[in-house]
Amino acid sequence: MFRMRLYYGVHGRHSIWSRSKASLKTIILDVFELLALKGTIRILKQLSREPRIAYSDLVRTVGHSTTTTRALNAMVKLDLLQKEVLNEKYRPVVYFLTDKGKKLAEIVTTLESL
Repeated sequence: MFRMRLYYGVHGRHSIWSRSKASLKTIILDVFELLALKGTIRILKQLSREPRIAYSDLVRTVGHSTTTTRALNAMVKLDLLQKEVLNEKYRPVVYFLTDKGKKLAEIVTTLESL
């Protein structure tokens, strides 16, 4: 069920995070489903250690470009990350955590320490 909500949310058809439509229980379940997506936790942990990371470095962290791209797109759409295209040679892309993303990274770190 979540995967369809995430798919539609990421692709702009509707938002899974609309508080007027989603209960707190649904949002919590959705966050756990997002964290279950391959690469998401590794990306959050890497970005919590380094404030800004280039896409190519994140691909090395996760291991596969397709997996990394899917996780990054979902996290950008859900306002956990921000994407910035630098005005340099080859126009590199860097990502950094938003306030929401920082809070989620802290929660993940806490859960891992239990």
